[in-house]
Amino acid sequence: MQETTKNYLAYIGKTLADSARLTPSFKEGTVEISFNELDQGAIAANAAKAIHALAKSQGKQADEAADQLWPIRVVVIPRLYGLRPSHGVQRTDLPEMVAPLLLMATVGRDGTLSPDQEMQTPAIIPRDMLSPNQKGVFVGDVADADVAYAEANATPSTWSEFTAQGFALVEKVTGVLLPELSIDGYEPKGTALIGVAGSFPATRAVRKLVDALKNEGKSAPPLLECLLSEAQDRPLLTAAEQLKASADHLGQMECRYALSPSQREALAHHLERKDQRSVLAIDGPPGTGKTTLLLSVIATQWVKRALEKGEPPLTMASSATNQAVTNILEAFFKVKERDGALAGRWLDEIKSYGLYLPAFSRTDTFEFPVQELKATKDGFVFDAKKYENKADLEQARKKFLSHAQAALDLADGATLQNALDALHDKIAQAVQKTKGAILAVHELLALCGSENLSSADINACADRLASQKELSGQEQAICAERAVGLRWIRAQWAEHQAQEPWWMGLLSTIGLSAQRKARDRAFCARTASTHDHLVGDSFAELAGRLQVEQFIAAVVAQAKQEEAQASERLSEADRQVRQLAALTHAVRDVLGGGEPTVEAVQSALDLGPRYEAFKLATHYWEGRYLQFVGQALQAQDEIPNKKSPEKLRALYRRLAMLHPCFVATLFTLPDRMTAWLGKEIPLLEEIDLLIIDEAGQVPPEIGVPAFALAKQAVVVGDVDQIEPVWSVPMPIDAANAVHSAVASQDTLEAFFDSGISSSSGSLMRVAQRAMVFAKHPERGRGMFLSEHRRCWTEIISICNALVYGGRLRPMREEDGPRKITPSLGFVHIPGEETSQGGSRQNKIEAEAIAQWIALRREDLEAAYPKKPLGKIIAVVTPFCAQKRAVNDKLNEALGKKHGITVGTVHALQGAEYPVVIFSPTYDQRVVPGQTFMDRNRSILNVAISRAQDAFLVFGNMRVFQPQGANPCAVVGKMLFASGEEITGVPARLLTPLKGIHETRLYSSLPEHQDVLKEAIRTAKRTLVIVSPFVKESAMHADDVCAEISKAVARNVKVRVVSDAGLNKEDDNFHRCVAALEQAGAGVRLAEKQGVHSKVLLVDRSWLVVGSFNWLSAVRNPANKWSRYESSMRYDGSEAFVMIEKTLRDLKDILDAR
Repeated sequence: MQETTKNYLAYIGKTLADSARLTPSFKEGTVEISFNELDQGAIAANAAKAIHALAKSQGKQADEAADQLWPIRVVVIPRLYGLRPSHGVQRTDLPEMVAPLLLMATVGRDGTLSPDQEMQTPAIIPRDMLSPNQKGVFVGDVADADVAYAEANATPSTWSEFTAQGFALVEKVTGVLLPELSIDGYEPKGTALIGVAGSFPATRAVRKLVDALKNEGKSAPPLLECLLSEAQDRPLLTAAEQLKASADHLGQMECRYALSPSQREALAHHLERKDQRSVLAIDGPPGTGKTTLLLSVIATQWVKRALEKGEPPLTMASSATNQAVTNILEAFFKVKERDGALAGRWLDEIKSYGLYLPAFSRTDTFEFPVQELKATKDGFVFDAKKYENKADLEQARKKFLSHAQAALDLADGATLQNALDALHDKIAQAVQKTKGAILAVHELLALCGSENLSSADINACADRLASQKELSGQEQAICAERAVGLRWIRAQWAEHQAQEPWWMGLLSTIGLSAQRKARDRAFCARTASTHDHLVGDSFAELAGRLQVEQFIAAVVAQAKQEEAQASERLSEADRQVRQLAALTHAVRDVLGGGEPTVEAVQSALDLGPRYEAFKLATHYWEGRYLQFVGQALQAQDEIPNKKSPEKLRALYRRLAMLHPCFVATLFTLPDRMTAWLGKEIPLLEEIDLLIIDEAGQVPPEIGVPAFALAKQAVVVGDVDQIEPVWSVPMPIDAANAVHSAVASQDTLEAFFDSGISSSSGSLMRVAQRAMVFAKHPERGRGMFLSEHRRCWTEIISICNALVYGGRLRPMREEDGPRKITPSLGFVHIPGEETSQGGSRQNKIEAEAIAQWIALRREDLEAAYPKKPLGKIIAVVTPFCAQKRAVNDKLNEALGKKHGITVGTVHALQGAEYPVVIFSPTYDQRVVPGQTFMDRNRSILNVAISRAQDAFLVFGNMRVFQPQGANPCAVVGKMLFASGEEITGVPARLLTPLKGIHETRLYSSLPEHQDVLKEAIRTAKRTLVIVSPFVKESAMHADDVCAEISKAVARNVKVRVVSDAGLNKEDDNFHRCVAALEQAGAGVRLAEKQGVHSKVLLVDRSWLVVGSFNWLSAVRNPANKWSRYESSMRYDGSEAFVMIEKTLRDLKDILDAR
């Protein structure tokens, strides 16, 4: 085992042990103690005895002598809070019990409590009681807790000092003393608790696996070693290499969608790995088709193994959260199939391609069918067990063969083996179609000399090859003609010699050769004259018959060679012409029409041979399952399903014939991959392919151990989505890192930045570190999925600007009128933020959301007739108190069965809704850029990227002041540039104060126009018109400038407040400002804060506030942009209070010069 692996396993082992101590269960492994015992630092004898019994019952300690157990490491819970029933009904959306403080201690035989000296930070606020978290209840913020830990003194030596330190910690984080701490929705219990440290079950299976790995000795599974080693960079595959790799993309599970270019690129880099023990990290932003890609990976594995006639692959998909696992299972449920004889399953009990492995005796409820492999005390329970007896197996075999005969045209009386052979032959044919088409494209690209392919490329290549063939033909004809001519000359020379007089030859033998030479020269001169193009002028100068014969022999041989070479070139040109025709035909045969691009061919293969191969493999494996069970039942009446290594492996491989992918949480997976043979034996490297989804949410210590169980891994995640909820604070993590030698004091900062730490890292970042490829190195290593199809362009463009650097490609196409408008909207709610149980709430904002949903309910349900309201809309807020406030208001407005998801971003991770409402909660007192959302871009990124059709913000728009580069400013810039104001919010909710009674409601355009004129004409000292937008058409319609001039002439101080940023600084706006100033109004433009309220403020006697933009609202009711608007008027003492608050809110703008 590499030293780095050994040290890291020790490190996460410590993390898991500390995590177990810091996340206690209140239902098991604890003993009640009194506050008096807590204060005295000594528990009663009966409590000590109970703790001792608990310690004995745990694993290794059970067999140790009783005396050796003391002192026992324990967790003391000084205050326990129980969930208060709501209207007499116990709530299920919050934990039943919570504890705001844990004291890590030891207890002696006599019951004496002491601080745990092995813990660097023995007093801890549980991580799941600090925001952000998924529970929905907390007492403080994790950043404040980290500061408090850093300020804490060394571990105290006495119990009284220790409890004082713990109480001081709570006070620093919450602002109140522990005995006075209230938690919204909870009530304090009258006792404290004490439990054995590390006895809590959440991570027990993971801890056992880590312990087993640490005890493995010299070797560690190669994939685990790979994961924990920093990879050496490799260049991305070239387009040609990706095309070559795609020949091994054999199966496609989904018949509706082909892969996108970036999905295909990622898959190519996966397939290129062959059987290497390696990790592929895929950076998958929301809506980019991670699931489609993973289904292709799974399908390809299944087809490949079917083609090889070997064992089925064991593929395991996993993640840390139940929501992520649910999403994986739902993806299998949503797979759509093409009608036909291959459709569906040929075994009636098998409904899903996924098989869920729940925790022992866990009961889950899903909104769709899920098939499970449940572990029980007596073995295993699964749907396919129905077939594992002789009678039902025979019925299943007959039905299978009936399907096979219809689909494969088998002869009557065909056997199961006949069906398997036919299915395999067809799989081979489908695979060959894929490989043949890819080879054709590869050769076509080479022939065309291009990296791309199109009709124009093919036509240009055809023209070039035709021209080349024609030239080769002409060249061959010339060479042939030359060869014929030279052979004729050779024949003439032979005839010339044969016709020589006999005496001339006789004389030449005695040295009298003058006449022969003259005759020969005459031949050469005559030949050179008549055939100079063949022999040239030099032929006439040859001296002697030997030179002539050598010359003729040489040129004849050369001509023969040139003729042969020309013939070869002509043959090659003809072959290339025929090859181009054949390749073009092969490609067009796959396409069936359309432009012959590489991507078009790949898409046609996805929806054709690859999908067909997957369906054939599905039925092939079903047949193999029946064959296996039949053979097993010949030897015995039933198949034993036990947990010995051999039998557990056999069970999994058998069920892998029916389900190409198993699914389990990372907390359950180690237990489900552990066999028993007198002791627990983890099935290391048994999983062929491990898929981790939402890896950005997985803490390293939870995800890393699972890699020991697999041979290869694909890790998918997005580090710009929700971070993990880390279970240990940074001080404890730092101590563990140093003690385990994964870091030193000098390298701690680099260690935390590396992404592999338990208090700041994630499995996604660990996998990126081990990945050899980097599509966008600035985002870390890994492939990147870029085509986004979930949201409308204006919605996802915010995320693109916020976190993805413009790398996402919005691909959603308009398919008719949009179901809801605006797609991007906002409404300014001047509510009041209050503190509630360490969190924030804004009841006016909550009521505005509930009222708007109630008003739009019919429209929403009509737009999405197949969905209940709870599947149409969701409400997201950063704060748990606001979550409860919104839910309460929805209950009042819609009834308790409204079904709408309301929560923090954790509630929406991995989900999508047509409409998402965001409730920022802050009020006018907020300092822009310093909100909770500005600390972490992922909060807004998750909220926005869940919205398919509409993202709507209900809140104080000061939060989104569009100045700066902080997350809220980035969102604000795009929200105000591309979004529209939301209408239909009751005017009373647009007022800056709650509980003040209006004098009158204005709800029509004429009423608003009349009150605007009334305000200008009756003002005596001051008039303030707050209108975020200003338009010439509106001002001209109401003759605003003329009316203002008259008011100024009466010595009325007129101020117009607007927002240049919202008006986009266009010429229309500048003309309006100039006209208002010329009329005598003082125009004040917001700079440091935006303007979103619409207010008329007359002297200090009355005001009107609502949704009507006084100087920009459309004045023509027939105009398509005309909207229903409403405003409330306040007079007298009621108005005075509101005027004072409005003037305070606008002070910075009104005072500006």
